[in-house]
Amino acid sequence: MSSREYFEAGLLSLGLVVNGHSERPDYRQAREVLKVAANSDAALADAHLALHKAGGGDLSVLASLNDNRGNIGRALRQYGLSPEHLQVSFEPGLFLGERFITDRDSAAAAYASALIGIAEHQLTLAERSQFYGRAADVIDHALADNPRASLLHYASVVLNFRTERWTYVESAANKISEDADRHIAAASRAAMVVARTHLGMYSAALAVARQHILMDVGAGSVMQYELTDLLEDSARAEILYMVAMCMRGSGEAEADVSEMLRTALTRNPGHSGAQHALANPSFKLPVIASDIIESRTDPWDPSTGADPDELEQAKNAEKKAALLAEAKAMLDDFVGLENVKRQVEKVKSRVNMNLERVAQQLPPTTATHHLVFAGPPGTGKTTIARVVAKIYCGLGILKRDYVREVHRADLIGQHIGETEAKTNAVIDDCLDGVLFLDEAYTLVSTGAKNDFGPIALDTLLARMENDRDRLVVIIAGYTPELERFLEANDGFNSRFPKWVHFPSYTPAELMEIGAKLAGRDEFIFDPDAQAKITARIERLSQQRVKVTKPEIIAANHGVAPLRPAIDIAGNGRFMRNIFEQSVEEQMHRLDNMSPQLRTREMHCTITGGDVEYVMDELLRTIRIEPEPEGALV
Repeated sequence: MSSREYFEAGLLSLGLVVNGHSERPDYRQAREVLKVAANSDAALADAHLALHKAGGGDLSVLASLNDNRGNIGRALRQYGLSPEHLQVSFEPGLFLGERFITDRDSAAAAYASALIGIAEHQLTLAERSQFYGRAADVIDHALADNPRASLLHYASVVLNFRTERWTYVESAANKISEDADRHIAAASRAAMVVARTHLGMYSAALAVARQHILMDVGAGSVMQYELTDLLEDSARAEILYMVAMCMRGSGEAEADVSEMLRTALTRNPGHSGAQHALANPSFKLPVIASDIIESRTDPWDPSTGADPDELEQAKNAEKKAALLAEAKAMLDDFVGLENVKRQVEKVKSRVNMNLERVAQQLPPTTATHHLVFAGPPGTGKTTIARVVAKIYCGLGILKRDYVREVHRADLIGQHIGETEAKTNAVIDDCLDGVLFLDEAYTLVSTGAKNDFGPIALDTLLARMENDRDRLVVIIAGYTPELERFLEANDGFNSRFPKWVHFPSYTPAELMEIGAKLAGRDEFIFDPDAQAKITARIERLSQQRVKVTKPEIIAANHGVAPLRPAIDIAGNGRFMRNIFEQSVEEQMHRLDNMSPQLRTREMHCTITGGDVEYVMDELLRTIRIEPEPEGALV
């Protein structure tokens, strides 16, 4: 007999009608003849399928069926039959019930499901991983043939669920969460809820559960939910348990959490997780971070992942190293002020060595990290504050490299009690970071009625003490005013032992800043522009003008101090303004030229005529009248 004749005999023994004939079902005989048919012709996929129906479907039969899945139904159609007539079923597992092998996709899913089932009962981890790996290969190869096969994506969900690869569960389930097969959609959404819960994605998990799986059927202080009829009771209980764990992890009311757990136990009284969580209100499911999953040396064995504490330490070390590298890059990019750079490097060294001293059980040389940045405006104090924040965070002094620049108006209120509230709110925002208080001396009492500056200072001083391990304060401003401020406030003076002095920029440094700003946008200052800017900056560096800012005058007991005009103009800020406004002037000039006369070089060049008008206008804006060359005040 040929393989086809054995195949026909097997179909008849299964009770099927073949060529108008039928026989009484005899599954034992069917197994015997179908084995011969399958062994004689491995490509005869329907013989393997029929053998599985007859009860002879071991793993090797499913493997052969998968290898020849493209032939499924081909031989049966010759007899007017289809795979559906055989009703060969398999269990995908997890939240999805019985399915039938009817085509190439379901054949691959059935084989993968069998491999996963076998893996779960292996005695050794190596054998278990081997079967899981084979299942993954089967799924990947089959999906390469049909990327939209929902049963194969669900097989991937089950594989990764069983091996606690929650990121992969979430990804695979998301692809079929809107599947036309409502049972597959419901099962995949249920898996998404579980995966997101384990990943700590509580809001996302609750969104899926409440929008797609759970239905609000009640009202009141405790929400009541009913699962759709697409999931078994055991699955419903698991999802309710996960919802409760999300609620607890999100900080929702424990009464609502307990109610959800009790609802889960009505679905499955033996659910050990729900029982434990109900008896222990402090219990939370451990969050499994994606990097823990990716760190596994064996992707299928959760025990081979990195220790969470060690991995967190490694991540923190990497983050700190990156912050220190960023701080160094920012310092290196800074024009001039070499002494400032050296002082900042010394601050870093002091902190670093103090940490080593503590590690060696030696006392630190200082207990405070607050700083004074003394110097005129526009000399990079705010930028250097950001550098310091990165250094402190990189060395573990702070948890974040956040810097908030604060002025008097940010702290002072108009009514009694408002100043304290505003100041505390600002400080709360700066905890674990840096509060950069510019012109701190403007908070000193002026003697005026309803001057709440001293209240802001008292509030800040108290918080610097109470939050000394979580707050770094940098005060900034002109040197004379800062000296008088600290001398008059002992509480502050003792907390700011370290000064960083910022001198005014030299004309050469300001020209370098200008050239760097221009170069970033592919501009240059032509020689005439450079000469005009240099001459103006040199005059401003020598000129002395009275400060008109009321807060500065108040800090000097009503006397307007004299300052270099370049400081009033803003040093580096003045140079930035020259560049930015000269570009506008240049563009306006070019726009009024004939297009045929404009060249690429013209678009890149700022001329002396562009900068001269701009500098005059800038100085008038800040109330420094342009001087004839050679005139000094």
